[in-house]
Amino acid sequence: MIPFLSSSSHKAGQGLVEYAVILSLVAIMVIAVVSVLGPGVGNIFSSINNSLGGTGGYTAAYADWHDAQNEFCAGQPSGTAHNMYHNLDTNLWVAGPAGGTPPPGYIDQTDVLQYDTCP
Repeated sequence: MIPFLSSSSHKAGQGLVEYAVILSLVAIMVIAVVSVLGPGVGNIFSSINNSLGGTGGYTAAYADWHDAQNEFCAGQPSGTAHNMYHNLDTNLWVAGPAGGTPPPGYIDQTDVLQYDTCP
């Protein structure tokens, strides 16, 4: 028999293909689970971080005020009041609890934007 047509080489290749299929199915499952649970886990960590108050409840600084608002509102009930602060020198935005004072270098722009509650 011709060596490259022997059945033993086909069996070894078949096993390798089976491992590749199993590995790809596991990867698809991991991606599905992370995509479903990822935002919820992120919201929990954001809520814990905001409750610790190390930054006065302010978000990270963002170039777009929508991003700062979205970070602040993640995990907050709809209608939660907040303030938007703008740094004119860096053109960055942060969001913080309503009634707070602006972080150093920021001015309160809540009245200008007229977005003072979480959607």
